[in-house]
Parts: sequence; C-alpha cells; structure tokens
Amino acid sequence: MPIVWQDSMSVGDAIIDRDHQELIAIINMAEQVINQSGSLRELQRVLTRLDHYVKEHFAREEALQESMRYPYRGGHAKEHVRLIKTLDEIRGRLDGACDAYDYEAIFSGLAELLRNWLMRHILDHDMRMKPYIERSRPAPAAFPAARGTSGYGIQAVTSER
Repeated sequence: MPIVWQDSMSVGDAIIDRDHQELIAIINMAEQVINQSGSLRELQRVLTRLDHYVKEHFAREEALQESMRYPYRGGHAKEHVRLIKTLDEIRGRLDGACDAYDYEAIFSGLAELLRNWLMRHILDHDMRMKPYIERSRPAPAAFPAARGTSGYGIQAVTSER
C-alpha cells in the first residue's frame, strides 16, 4: 500500500513539505517496482533518482536549519549522512548481486528500509523543526489604527449632534 501524504506530516515550510511529498512519491515508485515488476534496471533508476533527490532535499533542509539556528541540526545532519551511506551500500549490493535470490533479499529489505526510514525521519526528526519554523516566520505586518480610522486608513463616519 503506497504512503499517502497527510497534512499532519507538514513541518510548516512549503518547500520542505513539497520535498517530503516528492520523497514519498519516489519511495512509492521503488515499492511499486519491487512489488510488481522486480526489474533490477528500473529499481536502479529509481534509486539513482532517490539518491539525487535526497541530497538536494537534505541540502535545503540543512540550510533552513542553519538559518533558523535549529539546535538539533548536528544530529539531524548525521541522520542524513547515515541514509546516504545506507543507500550507497544498497546500490553496491545490487551491483554485486549475482542471482535472483540475492536480488529478492535486497529488494525486500530495501522496501522496508525506505518506508520505515522516511516515516520515522519525517514524523520524528523533521517534526521537531516545526515549532522552530513557526517561530522563525516573520510576524504579519500590522496596520496601526489611527484615531478616527478603521485601521486601514479609511475615515470612520460618525454622526455628531
């Protein structure tokens, strides 16, 4: 069953949320290849796309964390490095696999890893950023209410007797 984006997964930053939606789509593609076609070439193509996209996403996420002085950014970056290393190892195992049994074992482990990692990372690690993102947003511009105006510069109409 594919992962479906829900508003409860939002960290409150439109760019990071779009990245997470794209990561979900790529992981759903990987699961579809694993569960339906089992094509090594297709899976390698999806993993290459995932590899490129996670690196782009992680760079954006880490830049956001740096800009808002997110206190957990060091540990968060280590999580990113671990995933990239794990993906590299899996791609190496796929390149070195020699028979259908090897591919089957790698495919099944990969689907679980991607799903679990993504959901744990977004729902646990990334959600910790939400209050910091909310605090780092500029406050909406307020229109000072001038005496005798509605606050939007429109003169109030009063009847004097």
